[in-house]
Order: sequence, then structure tokens, then C-alpha cells
Amino acid sequence: MGSSLSKVKTRLLPLTKENTPRWSIRGETLLVKVLEVHDGDTIHIAFSFNGKEYWDSLRVSGLDAPELAPRKKGRTEESLKTEKQFGRFSTEALKRKIRESSPEGFIWVVFEPEDKYGRLLGTPFLLGRNSSRGENLTEWMLQENYALPYGGGTKETFNPLLYPKLQTEIDLTK
Repeated sequence: MGSSLSKVKTRLLPLTKENTPRWSIRGETLLVKVLEVHDGDTIHIAFSFNGKEYWDSLRVSGLDAPELAPRKKGRTEESLKTEKQFGRFSTEALKRKIRESSPEGFIWVVFEPEDKYGRLLGTPFLLGRNSSRGENLTEWMLQENYALPYGGGTKETFNPLLYPKLQTEIDLTK
């Protein structure tokens, strides 16, 4: 153990931020397994990279879905309840879409630079024919009105009027 530790220390000693590349998965396209659809814009995934297996949270690029646990500050109980209902519906829609395409939960992800909080960011795709890249899930979520476009800036306050499809599909009296 001592000699192998010494070898690692010898390799690490000259490293600095200036002469060492930062670890990143950006630019990679990987087949991943969905472990959980956390909400409409966050998926927990497992993947293999450089011969090792990992799991992490993937923030879906380009969209913002209603929250399952919205921030309470300055919000009415009714507004919070409505956003949670929309969030559950959005989450379930994404789960169904993935499950219908791949019962085992496999999708492709094109990874992008991490988001402003250091989270994995990427565009998920369903499996296509012969395991090729299929339908873009970001585009599908936006087209189906389960989420709104998001470019990484300050999020807008939840407004149910921006989700006309969800308004017609959800019984808000529950």
C-alpha cells in the first residue's frame, strides 16, 4: 500500500489548475439507464464512463418544468398546490414517455457543460431504431406543454396560464 500511495503522490505533486484538465463529461453522447425521473426537468441516471459506472442527477437542458416542491416565499397556498399538481403531471408524463420507449429505462444523453450550480446538464433522447438516437425529450416536453423553455437565467414565477394543456388535463379541484 505504501509504495502505491507514494506513486500516486508522485504523479499528483506537480499538478495545478493551470496544467491539469478539469474532469468533464461535456460533449459526450452516452447510453444511460434512467434510475428515477425526479421531476419534469431532473432525471437520476446511471452510466459507464472510462470503464467505471456512476450515477448522478441530470438537469434536462433547455426547459423548466413545474416544481414538485416549489419555493414558498411570497406564494399563496393555492398557487403552491397548483404548481405541485402541474409538477406531478409533468413528471408522470416524462416517466411514461421513457417507459413506453424503453421498459428497461435506457435513453441517450448528449452532455453539455455543467449548469451554473455544477450539475450535469444534457439533452436526453429516446432510443431509436437499432438503438440509434431517437426523439429529443426536451423538444417533446416543450411541444406537449409539460415544461417551458429555459436558458439558464432567472426562472419566472410559476404561472398556470402558461400551461394551457395541463390546465385542461388536470382537475384543479382535487
